[in-house]
Amino acid sequence: MDLAARKYRLIERLTNLVSEEKLEKIEQFLNKEIFNDTEPVLTQEIKDLLDERLDSHKANPGAGRSWDAIKADLDKKYAS
Repeated sequence: MDLAARKYRLIERLTNLVSEEKLEKIEQFLNKEIFNDTEPVLTQEIKDLLDERLDSHKANPGAGRSWDAIKADLDKKYAS
């Protein structure tokens, strides 16, 4: 489904919405700053943290664990 069709479908659903509470939640979501179409801004604090982590990785690239190893540990820990 292309973007225009998805927008049209969403508009249809909003038009048929009867719950005031649900509409308020949708409005709150749309009003959040995270929904803006602007590029995200990295604060200097976040940039510094990323630089620190990159430097740490460059100094010792073998110190980390692979994502597969982490997932395997989590699977073992939380297997039901």
